[in-house]
Amino acid sequence: MIEFLQPIILFFEGLLPAGPVKTLLLGILQATQVGMPYYADYMLFLLFFVPLYYLVPRQGRVLYLLAASIALVGYMYGFGFVVAFLGVPLFVHGLVLVLHKRALADVAFRKKATWALVGFILLVYFTLLFIEGLARGAHSSVMTGHFINPLLHFCGIAYMVPKLVQYVVDALRGKFAPTRVTRLALYLVFFPTLRMGPIARFEAFNEDVENLGRTDPTWSDIRSGLGRIVLGLLKAVGNMALFFYLAADLSTLEAINQQSWLILYWNLVMNVFSVYLYFSGYSDVAIGFSRLLGFHMPENFYLPFFSENLGVWWRRWHMSLSFWLRDYVYRPLGGSKHKAVRNVFITFLACGAWHALALNYLIWGFGQAVGLIGWVLWHRYWVRLDADESGPAVLKSLAAFGKKHPTIILNLSRYVTFNYFCLVGIYFIFEFERANLYFLRFVTFGLASGH
Repeated sequence: MIEFLQPIILFFEGLLPAGPVKTLLLGILQATQVGMPYYADYMLFLLFFVPLYYLVPRQGRVLYLLAASIALVGYMYGFGFVVAFLGVPLFVHGLVLVLHKRALADVAFRKKATWALVGFILLVYFTLLFIEGLARGAHSSVMTGHFINPLLHFCGIAYMVPKLVQYVVDALRGKFAPTRVTRLALYLVFFPTLRMGPIARFEAFNEDVENLGRTDPTWSDIRSGLGRIVLGLLKAVGNMALFFYLAADLSTLEAINQQSWLILYWNLVMNVFSVYLYFSGYSDVAIGFSRLLGFHMPENFYLPFFSENLGVWWRRWHMSLSFWLRDYVYRPLGGSKHKAVRNVFITFLACGAWHALALNYLIWGFGQAVGLIGWVLWHRYWVRLDADESGPAVLKSLAAFGKKHPTIILNLSRYVTFNYFCLVGIYFIFEFERANLYFLRFVTFGLASGH
């Protein structure tokens, strides 16, 4: 832990009398001290690389950003990692250049080439996931032991994969021409979004790159960027504060067995909020840093806790990943026009597997698919309920009540959606064994216990 706030903490500890104000202030300072080291690389980027960026001639900014990103990634993980990180994508890029012309002229060849290249990318990635799964120590704890972020995500490899797949698919489809190798490398290793996204589309990123040579970032870009960075850092502090004051220790099976149902429920909600604060905070910082450099990254989170169903939730939660899964997994499988139920399950299982090849993540993806399909079926039934004279009287009365009091029904839908996401989220937050026990104790209101 970096003890850079310790003198300030000691000062206020000796100055203020005991009471809630002192407790709150010291808690905020301690949470800041714990949370800030996770953003130390961004602070390094802000202090040393961003100021120089404004002094670099416009024509050299692409190479400057590429060199700066490679330098920081190399400093953090070693330059051997940078070579490996970019080696496979640049090899794939070479194949795209070779296959592009024929792919545009021959539809059958394009499909085969696309499947071959995407299959190769996924084979490499899932091989790395498998190796990481075997090496249980290859994880980075980011939430004081409550939540584990796999290393392939923390170092950016997981976020490189969907970007590379999108580039291959759309380039061979003719949506845009294959780019220069330097631009693809910058797209993949662009430091502000390397670690946690958002997952930008290549054509939007390339448009911003084109603008680098014509215009400078405006004062509006700078103000907006700094504001988003501050917002993200505040979320990081809030995330850490949750565990200083609100979360019980659930790191062992025995600890889970000993907690009451109310404590389990409270901690589950706090863990879900913590996941939101962690990832949305990183997204805010990444979007802010990108804006300082003249890049407009897509939003990643937009008030998900006000979603009235899981469909809306997934249009607001990790949006860049959700929309990528929709466009490059769900729709190519047939979308809602052909075997929609199968396609939803495959899409969410792919989402779970993208996080890690672990049973808890697959169960989490399966649970999201069940919830989404269940909501669609319920919605269709609900729409037909008015015309169905033989429908259950209780439901007909509820429908009539809903027409008179839509706000109540809307808030009830939000409550059910949030709690379902939390329930399934048990398998996202905890590893398989703890998740099973937590789920069992939760659904039995604390009556059942494991061994």
